[in-house]
Amino acid sequence: MSGQSNIQWPIKDADYNDNDLNIDSKMVRFFAQSTVNSVKPSKTFLDGRWFLYDRNNEGNQLYSAICLMLGSMLSKELKTSNIPLGIMYAAQGDTNISKWISDAYYDGTDSNPGIYYNGMVNPFDGLNVKGVVWYQGCNDSSKAIQYKHNLQSLMECFRNLFNDSTLPFFVVQLPCFDGDEGNKFNFAYVRDAQYEACLADENAYLIATCDGGDPCYIHPRQKRYICKRLTKSILATIYNYQNAKEGPTVNKIEKQNDKLILSFKNGEGLHSETCKGFILSGKNGRFFDANAKIEGGKILVSSEKVSDPMYVRYGFSRSPFLDIYNSDGFLLSPFRNDDYDRDIDILNYSDISCYKKDPSGADCNVLIEDEKLVIEKGESEINYSAVNLDRWSPVNHTGTKFRFVYKGSNSGAKIQIRFIESSYEIWAFTFEDDSSEEEIKEVDVSSLSCTYNRTNNRFDFESIMQVGVLLEGKQEVKISISEARFI
Repeated sequence: MSGQSNIQWPIKDADYNDNDLNIDSKMVRFFAQSTVNSVKPSKTFLDGRWFLYDRNNEGNQLYSAICLMLGSMLSKELKTSNIPLGIMYAAQGDTNISKWISDAYYDGTDSNPGIYYNGMVNPFDGLNVKGVVWYQGCNDSSKAIQYKHNLQSLMECFRNLFNDSTLPFFVVQLPCFDGDEGNKFNFAYVRDAQYEACLADENAYLIATCDGGDPCYIHPRQKRYICKRLTKSILATIYNYQNAKEGPTVNKIEKQNDKLILSFKNGEGLHSETCKGFILSGKNGRFFDANAKIEGGKILVSSEKVSDPMYVRYGFSRSPFLDIYNSDGFLLSPFRNDDYDRDIDILNYSDISCYKKDPSGADCNVLIEDEKLVIEKGESEINYSAVNLDRWSPVNHTGTKFRFVYKGSNSGAKIQIRFIESSYEIWAFTFEDDSSEEEIKEVDVSSLSCTYNRTNNRFDFESIMQVGVLLEGKQEVKISISEARFI
């Protein structure tokens, strides 16, 4: 088992049942090791040791909750078959996935990859391993576009180490979390990368978890429901138990009049109390809440505000708390059929409360009129007004254009569209409000200029903190925005 702090999370602080800690020492052993990093592959562990779980041993209560409960649940299921188990642990909190990939398999921008792989995974070289549980991703939420590729590289790396090209991976998807001061990025994009990586690998199994978690805390106590799903998946995958190996995944999306009809793999016994969490968009890329119902093992999705649906998202938010399951109790993972907001409008045209005004700028009004975002600035001695919308997410792949459609007031003011990175770099393009007709501005993203805090020469699509509109000038100005999207 490997990953970051939620694998490390100790049993004493988790939601175990008393029976979970009645672990048969004849059936299961646990391996512990001290945290170590190394710039070169190591052949030995730091304080590596096998142990029998003893609930009266205070030190044992600091061991991984997921390791202990999974070992307990598996051993109880396999007891009649007399199959012994070894649960091995290699994890460290606050680590990026790059630190767990051998340098030979990593091709990203981390200048010091593989240091925890070298120190804590490579010493397992030559061991006959049956499967890997991977639970990590929080630290990569600002690099979600890269995460799919990195997860695939990690699986290839581990499989090579254990000389098994079909070694099963059980990927625990990130649960609900709204973000905090330490991590404000939207985990929906990492979940999407985990989903896509497992979908592309026939020996990787996604354990969806977005019916649990804690919106306010990155380390939820809830670990037992994860272990129950891991147990079922491992039993079906490795020990040929006759249940599903993972949750439902979409394998077809069909359009029927004003509905999208979703078909599923592993969707036997599909059921839900609410069918909540769906949103729909038409070609204009604006999403609206949708209604969904299960019929004949399929899900029909529609919205009265979308007559010609094109894009569907399910559970694509920070803390969706979902409840669609198959008959074996596996959760339907969040998913979408759009591509990193390509052709998706990045502004909000329904809720002005999500916009923030720059307190140092001149006062302005922010309105929603006829599904357009309206910004009005009066004449003022202060030279600008600025309005920002929080994003904390990737906005698109590189190499695209950005389209901005607006109606101005022929004021002569400067209008600046800004993309503000988490590093506080501001990338922008500026034009003059020289017409009172609807105007379309299209720019190559490569032509954006850094107007503040340049730290490199690259617009980072993955770590956009805010999208902003700045009106520069002392004069009165009004703009009405109807479209803002990467195309």
